[in-house]
Amino acid sequence: MLHSDHSAEWIEKCTRLAEKYSLLKTGGSDFHGSNKKGIDLGQAAGRSVPRAYYDALVERLRSVKKAG
Repeated sequence: MLHSDHSAEWIEKCTRLAEKYSLLKTGGSDFHGSNKKGIDLGQAAGRSVPRAYYDALVERLRSVKKAG
């Protein structure tokens, strides 16, 4: 949901949907390929991908493994 090409409005809409439906939020800087101009690892159009996104993903995996 958090990506270099996504507008603030789109990110807000996706955030609301993720929270409403208990979905994990994700982000990426699209840091691959030859066109890296203006893109830094862990940054999506100047917005940092929150560490909390990763932490929530790890916690969800742990809870799934525990239940399964």
